Amino acid sequence: MRRLLSVLWPPYSLYLATRTIAQSADEQDPWARALEDMRIDISPQPNADLADAEKLASSVLEAETKRKDVLESKATTFVVTPAIATVITAAIAPLTRDFRLSSCAATLVTVCYVVALIHLLVSSWYAITARRAEPFVVLSSANARDLLSKAPIDRVVARLAYARLNEPALLRKSNRLSVSEDLFLRGLAFLAFATCVSLMGHVGRL
Repeated sequence: MRRLLSVLWPPYSLYLATRTIAQSADEQDPWARALEDMRIDISPQPNADLADAEKLASSVLEAETKRKDVLESKATTFVVTPAIATVITAAIAPLTRDFRLSSCAATLVTVCYVVALIHLLVSSWYAITARRAEPFVVLSSANARDLLSKAPIDRVVARLAYARLNEPALLRKSNRLSVSEDLFLRGLAFLAFATCVSLMGHVGRL
């Protein structure tokens, strides 16, 4: 049943994914132990390797910040485009009354237009939520000063911990964007189908 609901309505998949993320976020102890194990593993390494590890940890944090910007930039597309498609759909739908379709075809077209509008509007909503501000750790003057006061090993572990803290927010944004895209494509499919039925009905009357 869950798989069927996920296929029919993408936001249900998002609900399941969000619940999984929330459950994993509550399990901090395994990650804390992993960081402690990493600190122990890094301790015997020479200073050169510690410098490389610190650069790698910094690049991970920077990559996640860039990924956040890319997701929010892409979400902007799915805020504007579905809104335009919704306006077009709302403008085209009343014109089908002049095609003198059969009652069955008119009902089918009306249902498809309504479903298309719902999908497009919900797509815009999820795109907006994908751009919504989330708790996100970035390097600031405060935590940079704190990092400078730490030993190299602790700086590596701290940067990886920052990246770990950002993972739930990035997953939520990515999942919301994916749902928005799925809804947008389905909305276009329903819109195209309704338009084709309307045109075929109109041509059939000529």
